[in-house]
Amino acid sequence: MQKKKKLLLISAAIIFLIVFLQALKQSRNNVENLQQTVVTADTSVPQEYSELYSELETALNEFEVTYSPEGNHEVIYGADLLTANTHRGTDLLARNAMAGNILYLDNLQKLGVRGVSISMQYPLLLNDYPQSDKYWQFYKDLVQEIRKRGLTIHIDIGPILPQKEYSELNVSYDNLSKEEYLLGKKEIAVRITNELQPDYLTVVNEPDTETASIGHTITIPEYVDFINDVHAEITDESVKLGAGTGTWSSQDYVESFSQTSSLDFIDLHMYPLSNGTTNYLQVLISMIETAKKNDKKVVLGEVWLYKASSSEVSERMDHPDVFARDAFSFWAPLDQKLLETVAKVAEAYEVDYIAPFWSKYYFGYLDYAEARQYSNLRLVSETNEVAVEHMKKGRISETGAFYKSLISPYKD
Repeated sequence: MQKKKKLLLISAAIIFLIVFLQALKQSRNNVENLQQTVVTADTSVPQEYSELYSELETALNEFEVTYSPEGNHEVIYGADLLTANTHRGTDLLARNAMAGNILYLDNLQKLGVRGVSISMQYPLLLNDYPQSDKYWQFYKDLVQEIRKRGLTIHIDIGPILPQKEYSELNVSYDNLSKEEYLLGKKEIAVRITNELQPDYLTVVNEPDTETASIGHTITIPEYVDFINDVHAEITDESVKLGAGTGTWSSQDYVESFSQTSSLDFIDLHMYPLSNGTTNYLQVLISMIETAKKNDKKVVLGEVWLYKASSSEVSERMDHPDVFARDAFSFWAPLDQKLLETVAKVAEAYEVDYIAPFWSKYYFGYLDYAEARQYSNLRLVSETNEVAVEHMKKGRISETGAFYKSLISPYKD
């Protein structure tokens, strides 16, 4: 995955958080006693996307026929907690911030989700960063809420993206050395371990995205040294330490990280299916096998179907039009197919934990006929509003109902 693709993911997540809080100001509904009802949507594929839909569907079907993995390992099925992303900056300190997270947590838990993933980035949590103590208190309070619900906690650490359109923090890495960055990141990792005690902590996540953001190349040996340095200062052995990459990146990361004794697990991200020459589902299995061969646990920290043809992935994977396609309800059957496929892989290869990224689509999509003329920004905004409104009313999409059914054998 190229840098801009990751930026698009984060950007849309930030917009989601803003809309979420705006909607929350208008309603204080308690979802605890609401029964979740399924909202049906139009799943007829428009002509414009018929070829792409067919390509993605064929790729998923062919993989299933070729591999047909079977197993019954008890996977912890989770979701990304977008409302707690550090890119929100001072919005995390707003009066409604915790209420928004609780609303989201309650809705996810009603689906049967057993864990949540939280992104906590450098430099917001450095000891000398402005209002750092208040951010830490927010996360301490949030972890208490998550623990009260009996949910597994997965935290990953990376850099705040410096572009202004993704965060209002005005972060710049221009005068920051690689050594200073890694030292500060270690400080955050150690404090997360000591004060928040997550079940899983990922300290290296998508190295290509990270190095592009900070403007420094970090080699695999340097990453391994960093991991060992973090591990040396961690005293709580209950926290599992992990590192990983995306299926689109070099498998050398997984090879090296899997042989690093300081790590407990490998964290993998899965988005595109193919770039025309590489089948990323096959790469996913290969990476899992590499980790397992070296006695490492596996976490799938981000998973979702990227709606792009193999040629688009190869030529312009960062194109914003590709990302905006997620909004339409006709994709729901393929979103469900991808979730089912990855779940089969996870259960067969004994993956510990999965966190599908775009959990907002468990609560609603947009019909293509009504939204096809919308701009990319409006598509993101409208889907966010739908998700928030449905959360308040206890409504879920057919994909939400599918995920609920998929994970039901392991619900408490």
